[in-house]
Amino acid sequence: MFSIELLPTTSGLLNTTGTPSKGAGYNNSIGNSHTVMISLANFTGRIYIEGSLATRPTDSDWFSIALTNQTDYVQFPQSPAAPTSGYTGDSGNYSYSFVGNYIWLRARVDRSYLNPPPSDPDLVGSVIQILLNYGAVGGGGTTVVSGAPEPYTPWPRGDNWVECFDQSNYVNPSNPHNKLFLVTGPTGPGGFKGDQGPTGPLGIQGPTGSIGPTGATGPTGPTGIQGPTGSTGPTGYTGATGPTGTPGTAVNTGATGPIGPQGATGPTGAQGFTGPTGPQGNVTLTDPVGSVQFNNANVLSGTAEFIWDRVNNRLGINNPEPNASIQFANSALESTTMYADAMNVQIVVDQFPVPNFRSAHYTVQIVDETDSYYQVSQISIIHDGITVYLSEYNVVSTANNPLGIYDSAINVGNVQLLFTPFTNSTLKLTVLRSTIAP
Repeated sequence: MFSIELLPTTSGLLNTTGTPSKGAGYNNSIGNSHTVMISLANFTGRIYIEGSLATRPTDSDWFSIALTNQTDYVQFPQSPAAPTSGYTGDSGNYSYSFVGNYIWLRARVDRSYLNPPPSDPDLVGSVIQILLNYGAVGGGGTTVVSGAPEPYTPWPRGDNWVECFDQSNYVNPSNPHNKLFLVTGPTGPGGFKGDQGPTGPLGIQGPTGSIGPTGATGPTGPTGIQGPTGSTGPTGYTGATGPTGTPGTAVNTGATGPIGPQGATGPTGAQGFTGPTGPQGNVTLTDPVGSVQFNNANVLSGTAEFIWDRVNNRLGINNPEPNASIQFANSALESTTMYADAMNVQIVVDQFPVPNFRSAHYTVQIVDETDSYYQVSQISIIHDGITVYLSEYNVVSTANNPLGIYDSAINVGNVQLLFTPFTNSTLKLTVLRSTIAP
């Protein structure tokens, strides 16, 4: 006789129902005793064993089978104050037996009663497997008592009653059970194995399995080739210079006459109109392109060590080619904002080229714009050009459970900080990154 697997491992699942399996009543087995063994690993939740007498059961044909005297289910941990796993749930093997002519049997795991409901199946453990075996004879057979015992000799009955017999009348006339009765004897040995019965009808199709997690996002394609720069327009013509006048003929200067008396000062004339402002002249600079101009002893000047990259909006201090929003000689600062709104769908929060920086330190703030939860943590990463190593610490959150999990990878020449949310809420992630060059 072989055991039947009512339910395989539930790792990664919160609530699930196993495929229906045939019970003792399906083939009219001699015995109708059933035994299940439940194997658990740090499991928290309820387990139902359900039966059906329908040939092809629908959802409304199933009913719960009481494995204990208290409930229609078994709840773990059985002692919440002392779980057998040493953590939060029970671990080990648990067996239960029950009797009945069940056509179909199935097992079901339910955690919907937990409050708050768990979002990560790994936090509430799993069923390793549930096995079923049946066919042993439940209870004894039936034996007819014959012959006459001594008068008023008590005889035990299968239901723990006794009757007294009279030698002359066979059964005491005053006893209401004045007829031959049956005594339950010990269970006899099992009979010979009969021929195999015909193949049973096709079982009902099991439920469709849950959708697997979404695969990782593929690598970003290469950047297209930059188009050619347009030609510079022609320079306008310079106007012709007018002819120089003919020099006058030099003559002898006569003697200066005496100074005459000063005349009276005339009235001040009206102020003339202000002429239009002339066009702004061009300033020719000899400093490197992008250098920030400053007052250097009343002279406008710049330097290659203080650069503004207006194409990428980056500022370099002691670094003529900045690779971040603000980059010093060997370190840099960057800030970005990303959104996530799909549970278990990984997104790229931030990335930087592998050759530019060796390590990075992040401060990441998460705002749950749907349920008004908030979380902040710090993350340090370092790479060797092939593998990225990550550590998250100083996690502070207003939620009962983490809002997601971080990871890292090298993809298409970039070190990436990855995030997988544990909720379908809209999450806003604001990142402040400081990096150190190799």
